[in-house]
Amino acid sequence: MATAMQDIQPIRDPNDPDTLHRLLDHLIETIIAPIQWDGSRPDPVNGARAADCSGQKLADRVSQFLGTSHASGRWSMRDAYDWLEAAIARYLMGNGAFLADDLPLLMKLSRALPTQTRRSEQQVRLQQFSTTLPLACLVAKAAQVSVQDIVLEPSAGTGLIAAIVYSVCQVRPAYTLDRPCPKEFHLNELSSSRRALLEANGKAFTAITGHDAALLRSKCPDLRPSIVVMNPPFSSSHRGEDKNTGLRHIRAAYTMLQDGGRLVSIVPERENIASWAAPLNLEGATVSLELTLPADAYRKHGTSLQVRML
Repeated sequence: MATAMQDIQPIRDPNDPDTLHRLLDHLIETIIAPIQWDGSRPDPVNGARAADCSGQKLADRVSQFLGTSHASGRWSMRDAYDWLEAAIARYLMGNGAFLADDLPLLMKLSRALPTQTRRSEQQVRLQQFSTTLPLACLVAKAAQVSVQDIVLEPSAGTGLIAAIVYSVCQVRPAYTLDRPCPKEFHLNELSSSRRALLEANGKAFTAITGHDAALLRSKCPDLRPSIVVMNPPFSSSHRGEDKNTGLRHIRAAYTMLQDGGRLVSIVPERENIASWAAPLNLEGATVSLELTLPADAYRKHGTSLQVRML
């Protein structure tokens, strides 16, 4: 009986900020850090078989820390996926910064992580499909952030794009400790649960807000970013189903840009880019890059939606 009692863990509340911090660290220590690196350059595939990073392993590690399984109703697998994404973001902004600018390694790491097979009603309603690691890396490369830039991500989700953009800045030779890179980094996220994850990793960011991204210009009238990186909801929001949701988000972000600023966005592949962008009516805008992405770009995050980068 004494041995059984020793195995009982106290039930922890993931809504408590301190518990959330420690949960993210726990996921780094038990899922991300054990991935074996081979040689002078890291290789997440060696020693990181899919079975080692399965959904069941994630559930077990969360249960171990919180002291209760998702069957209790205190948390869901959807929560666990978001917590893992936030833990990856924290890792990339810390000991894993060397990965951020290396697309092949991020592709391997992404394949080693569990496929997100569970959805929630809120996720579908708010189109909360986080950007995968390889896509976030492509966004960061296209953005080309420097120490002079003010960066905005209007729908920052769990922070994967932000983490890679930030980390890429830190590992580039031009980065110096006496000048933050970027100069300012502003995140916005409507979902309170996801915003809590951004705040848990928020020391690197200038401000984290919780506005409707389509109304961000009126909510933050003094914010004038030089670069916007975004993966907006395409056809639904808290207002309900609306095929123009993505258009409104991109328009709002574009109108906040400084003269000569850049906007990098994930957009749906299903429509012709020219016709999809025409209703934006953005005076002076020039499309300098249109990149068709692989058909399975979002498979690891639980959807077969095909996308492009604009």
